[in-house]
Amino acid sequence: LYLKDINLPKPDKWGTCQLVSFIQQVLTYNGFYDTNLEWVGLEAVQIVASMNAGTSLGRHKLTTRLTSIVRICTVGYTDKDQLQAIYAAYLKPVLHRTLRAHAVWGSTAKIHQLAGTMVVVYEQVRSKFSMDDHSHYLFTPRDLTLWVLSLLRYDLTGGSSESTSDNLLELWAYEACRLFRDRLVGVEHQTRFDTLLMSALRNDWGSNVIDRLDGCFYVTCGARGDGMVSVSKPGLPLPPAGKPLGRLSAQDFESVIKKAIQAYGRDNRELDILIFDEVLGAMSRADRVLSQPGGSLLLAGRSGAGRRTATHVITHMHQMTLFTPKLSRNYALKNFKNDLKHVMQLTGVEGEQVVLLLEDHQLLTAQFLELVNSLLSAGEVPGLYNPDELEPLLQPLRDQASEAGYIGPLIGYFASRVKANLHVVLIMDSTNTLFTVNCESNPALYKCCTVLWMDSWSKESMIQVPRLLLSRVTGVLPDSLRDSNQPSHKQIPGGEEILKHFLIIHESDNLKDPTPRRYMTFLRTFSRVYDNKKNSIEKKQKYLMAGVSKLNEAKDLVDDLKRKAAEQSIQLAEKQSEADSALREITISMQNASEQKNEMENLKAQADEESVKLEKRKKAIDIELSEVMPLIKEAEAAVGEIKPGDLSEIRSLRMPPDVIRDILEGVLRLMGIYDTSWVSMKSFLAKRGVKEEICTFDARKISTEIRESVEELLNKNKGSFEDRNAKRASAAAAPLAVWIKANVKYSYVLEKIEPLEKEQSQLQKNLDKHHSRMKKLSGELNVVDEKVSELRSRFEQRTTEAAKLKIELDKATETIDAAETLVTKLDSEYSRWSGQVKDLNTELEQLPKRALLAAGFITYLSAAPEDFRRGKVKQWCDVIGLETFDMRHFLSTESEQLCWKGEGLPSDELSLENALVILQTSLRPFLVDPSQRATDWLRVHLRESRLEVINQQDANFVTNLELAVRFGKTLIIQEMDTIEPVLFPLLRGDLISQGPRYVVQIGDKTIDYNEEFRLFMTTRNPQPEIPPDAASIVTEVNFTTTRAGLTGQLLAMTIQHEKPQLEVRKTELLKQEEDLKIQLVDLEESLLETLAKAEGNILENKAL
Repeated sequence: LYLKDINLPKPDKWGTCQLVSFIQQVLTYNGFYDTNLEWVGLEAVQIVASMNAGTSLGRHKLTTRLTSIVRICTVGYTDKDQLQAIYAAYLKPVLHRTLRAHAVWGSTAKIHQLAGTMVVVYEQVRSKFSMDDHSHYLFTPRDLTLWVLSLLRYDLTGGSSESTSDNLLELWAYEACRLFRDRLVGVEHQTRFDTLLMSALRNDWGSNVIDRLDGCFYVTCGARGDGMVSVSKPGLPLPPAGKPLGRLSAQDFESVIKKAIQAYGRDNRELDILIFDEVLGAMSRADRVLSQPGGSLLLAGRSGAGRRTATHVITHMHQMTLFTPKLSRNYALKNFKNDLKHVMQLTGVEGEQVVLLLEDHQLLTAQFLELVNSLLSAGEVPGLYNPDELEPLLQPLRDQASEAGYIGPLIGYFASRVKANLHVVLIMDSTNTLFTVNCESNPALYKCCTVLWMDSWSKESMIQVPRLLLSRVTGVLPDSLRDSNQPSHKQIPGGEEILKHFLIIHESDNLKDPTPRRYMTFLRTFSRVYDNKKNSIEKKQKYLMAGVSKLNEAKDLVDDLKRKAAEQSIQLAEKQSEADSALREITISMQNASEQKNEMENLKAQADEESVKLEKRKKAIDIELSEVMPLIKEAEAAVGEIKPGDLSEIRSLRMPPDVIRDILEGVLRLMGIYDTSWVSMKSFLAKRGVKEEICTFDARKISTEIRESVEELLNKNKGSFEDRNAKRASAAAAPLAVWIKANVKYSYVLEKIEPLEKEQSQLQKNLDKHHSRMKKLSGELNVVDEKVSELRSRFEQRTTEAAKLKIELDKATETIDAAETLVTKLDSEYSRWSGQVKDLNTELEQLPKRALLAAGFITYLSAAPEDFRRGKVKQWCDVIGLETFDMRHFLSTESEQLCWKGEGLPSDELSLENALVILQTSLRPFLVDPSQRATDWLRVHLRESRLEVINQQDANFVTNLELAVRFGKTLIIQEMDTIEPVLFPLLRGDLISQGPRYVVQIGDKTIDYNEEFRLFMTTRNPQPEIPPDAASIVTEVNFTTTRAGLTGQLLAMTIQHEKPQLEVRKTELLKQEEDLKIQLVDLEESLLETLAKAEGNILENKAL
C-alpha cells in the first residue's frame, strides 16, 4: 500500500490525525477493528509512505509514535555529474530520432555538453529563485525531464543547416523559458533568468539564439503549413508528447487569434478584447500546455490579465469541451463531486478532451481543491464512487483495456485515461490570502500543472493598451501616434503624453486593487466621461458660436446697410437732379414747338389762298388753250403719219413745186431756220427723226417776228397752203401745211396766255416754297415731339427711380435702427458669449486631463478616505500639469447636488463625491455604508426606476435577482457580507448573445438579460471581506464617516438646531441662485437657438 504525501492530512484541534493513527495501529497490531467491532487481521501487506520533508504551509509534522516504528529513508537530489549523465542518456534517443546524421548533434559528446548546459541552467535557477521568494519557485529534476521530453514536439531539423546547432538551441532555449521563466514573478526576476540563460548559451555554445525568440511563438497552428489548428477527433487521445509545435511570427499568430476570437464569438459570446504582446503570449502558452496529454495550467496573477479569455479561445480552437461549475446558492461539496463525476465520465469513458476551468470564487471550500489535487496527481478521487457506481461506469472500458494491453485493475486504466484527457485550468488570484496555503496544501497544483504567473502587463503594453482601446472609440490618430502597421484609427484625446499619464496614475502608490482589469475600467471610464463632456461642450460651443456668428453677421449687415444708404442718398440726389433737368428741357422744347406750329399754320393759310388763285389761272389758261390744242394735236398726228417715202420723194426733186417750197419754207421759218434755200430744205428733210422734231416742236419758241414772217408767207402764197393744193403737190405737204397754220394760231394763244402762265408759275413757286417750309417745319416738329417724348420718358424713369430709392432708403434707415437696437441690446450677450467661446476652447484643451483625473478618481479613489483622496488628486494634478481639479463641479451642477441633499444625502464632501462615483462608474457599485444614510438616499433617488430592495439573506434572493435581470429592474441588495459566486457572471458582464438578445448565467439557469437592469450592493459592515477577484469587478464606494466628514455633518446639524432660519435662508438662496442660473441658461439657449435657426437676412426677422 503506497501512501503519497502522508504529511498532508490536517490534524484536529487536539493534534491527532485519524489516518496517521490508523496506520500506526495497523503497523503495531497487524490489524484493525471494523465498523462491527470485529477484528480484521492483515498479512503480507507492506506499507510504503512518502512525503516532502519541508515544513511549509499545508504540511504537518508526523507524530513520533509513528516515526518511532517505521524505517526512514531520506532521498535527496542527485549531484550535478549524475544529472548530466542521466539527461545526456535521455537526450540521445530524443535527438537521434531525427538528427542522427547531423554534423553537431550526431556527436554523443555534443549531446553530453548540452545536458551539462541544461544542468547548469537548472542549478542556477534553483540557487537564484528559491521558495523563500515565492512558494511556487519549486524546481526539481522533473523540470529537466519535461525539458527533454518537450523537444519531441518540435521539428528539430527545420530551418537549420547540417553544420549549425542554432535551430535546436533556439527550441531548447524557448522550452527553458516556458518551463522556468513563465513562473517567475516580476520583470526583475525574468530579466535575471534571461541573463543566466544567455550567459550559459554564450559560455558553452558561443551562441546568442535568444534574440531570435523575440516576436515569434511556437504554437500548434505553426506546425502545419496552413496556419490552422490540428484538431483531434473526439475519443482519440492526444499524441504522447503532445501536438507538434511550429514557429509563427507575432503578426501571423495575431491573425490566427483574431480568426479564433471571431469563431468563438459566433459559437458562444462576443469577446471584446485587445490583442497585444501579453495576450498573444498567454494564448501561445495555453495552446502549448492544453495540447499535450493531461496538460494542466495554474494561472496565478491578477484579475483582467487575460487568463480566462485565453483558456476559452484556445479550448475552442482545439475543439475541446470546456466545463466550469455553475454555482447556485446551494452549491456544495456534493454538487462539486457530481460535476467531477461528469467530467471523469467524459474523459475516462468517452475519451473526450475536456478542460475543467476553476476560478477562485468557485472553490468554495478547501475540500474542493483537495479533490482537484487528487484528480491531478492520480486521475481519480478516492471515495468519489461507491462500488455500485463503479461497475457500470467501467464496463465499457473492459474491451478497450484488453486491446491496449493494460494489465492491472480496470479502475487504474480509467484513471490513466482521465489523467491523459482531462486538462485542469486553475485561475487563482495571487494576492488572495488563501493562495499560498491552498497551493502548498495541494502539492499537485505545482507538480502536475504548468504554472504561469500573470499579474500585470509590461510598461510598453500598458501604454499601448490605451492607444488601442481609445483609438477605436474617440477619433482618427494623428500620424505621429499611428502605428504604421495599424489601419487608420481615431485620434486619441490628449496625444502621446496622456498615454503615459494613464500608466502613472495606475501605478500610483497605495492604490487599492491596481489590476489589469481595473486599468481597463479606468480607460473605459475615461472614454465615457471624455465623450460625454466633449459632446456637451461642443454642443454649447456650437450654439454660442452660432449666436456670435449671427451677431457678427448683423453688425456686418448694419455696416453694409449704412454704406448702401449713403450711396443711395447720393444716387437719389442725382436722380432728382436728372429729373429736374429733363423737365426744364421739356419746357423749352415745348415752347419752340409752339412757335413752329404757329408759323406752319400761317404758311398753310397762305398756301391755301395761293392754291385757289393758281386754280383760277389754270382754268383761264385751259379755256384759252381748249380751242387750239385739238388743232395742234391733230396736226402733230398728221405729221406723224407722213411716210418716209413721201419725204424721200420731195427730197429727190431737183427743184420743188412752189406749193412744196412755200410749205417747207413755212416749216423752216417756224422752227427758226432762216436759210430757206432748197439745199437747206433738203438737208432739213434728210435729218433723222425729222418727223419727231416737228411733232415735238415747242410753239413757245416762235417769236413775234417769226410768226409775222410766216403769216406774211401764208397771206402772200395763200393758195399753196390750201389743203387741196398741198395734197396734190405731195402726200407729205398737206399735214405740214396744217401744222404750220395750227402753230401760228397756237403762237397767238400762247402770247395771249403768257402773263397768266407767268402768274401761275409765280403762284406755283410760292406754293412749292410754302410746302417746302411746311415740310421742314413738320420734320422739326416731329424731332421736337420725339425729343419731348424721350425727355418725358426719362423724366418718368428718373422720378420712378428716385421714388424707389426713397422707399429703399427709408426701409434701410428703419432696418438700421432695428439692427442697431438688436446689436446694442445683445452687446453684453455678445461679449459674454465671445468670452464663453474662448473659455470653452480652453476647457476643451484641458478636457483630456480633467477627464483623466475624473476617471482616475472614480476608478481608484472611491474606497479611500477624504484626506487620501485630496492628497492623491493633488499629486496627480502636479504630474499632469493642472493647477486644481474639483470633481464635483466637473461632473455635476449645484442644482443636482441640491437635489441629492433634498433626497437625504449627507451634505459633506465625501458623500457628494461618492454619489457622483455611484452614478458615473461603469462597474456595479458596492456601498460600504455603516450609517445606512447613503442607502436611504439611493432608495429615494432611484424610486422612479422600477426599484426593488432585497437583503442578501432573503430566501427568495435568487428569484428576485432573476426577475430583476429579466425585466430590467433596478435592484438594491442590502446587507452584503461578501460577493456571492452567483453574482460573478453579472458583475463581469459575461453576456452570451443568442441572436438579437443576450442571456446571462445565474446559478444553474440561463436568464434573458435586459439592458435596463441596474444593480447596487450595500453593506453596513465598515470592513467587508471582498476577495481580490471580486474587488476588480465592483466599485467599492466607502461612506464610512471620517473625521472631516463627521465635522461637516455635525456642523450642518448644529446650525439646523441652533439657527434653523439660517439653514433655511441658505437653502433658499442656493435654490434661488440655481433657479436663476437655470433660467439664464434656458433664456440663453432659447435666444441662441432662435439666432442659430434664423434663416435668410437676420435683420428682416421681426420676431427676433
